[in-house]
Amino acid sequence: MNRIVLLGVLSLVVVGCGPKPPAQPEGPPPDRFPPGKEWIMTPPTAEDAFYGVNQASKVQPSLAKTVATQRARDEIARSVSVKMASIVKDFMEQSGIGDAAQALEFSQAVSKGIADVTLEGSIIKDTYFESGAGGTTYYVLVEYPIGRAREMAMDQVRQQAQKEEAQYNEWKAQQGFEGLEKELEKLNGTE
Repeated sequence: MNRIVLLGVLSLVVVGCGPKPPAQPEGPPPDRFPPGKEWIMTPPTAEDAFYGVNQASKVQPSLAKTVATQRARDEIARSVSVKMASIVKDFMEQSGIGDAAQALEFSQAVSKGIADVTLEGSIIKDTYFESGAGGTTYYVLVEYPIGRAREMAMDQVRQQAQKEEAQYNEWKAQQGFEGLEKELEKLNGTE
């Protein structure tokens, strides 16, 4: 009996010490996309622009493109401005197996704050889509020129300065009216 237990333990140790299977790379293989679409796996970088890449899978191709574009712009906005409030909610559910599978996906993207203004001038530089049984997957590359980001930041600084100057002028005018009222009260009190 002890011999059987000992052989069982030894066989587990030998099997456990055997060679490990080769590690599988994460994500899709690099040659999965056609030539010229390398930006999907490796987003471009440049000194004069910000780039955002994202994808969305939907049954409706136009919705897939819209959601992918919004996600790519959100990616840029997070790079450009820390004051950006961005929420992307994805809900996915699938039931069934194979061709009988039913999938439900809900995406909601909300961006507010400075990004509403900051990303004016961003452009869709490139797109790629794949259609399958589950719908269409859109990949979108969005470019936002840094010069435009600088212009927008300067415009915001100017607007804030004008707002503060207007508030100061209003305060000074209020003080002037209060002083005038006091002088009129003095005149009315002496007559």
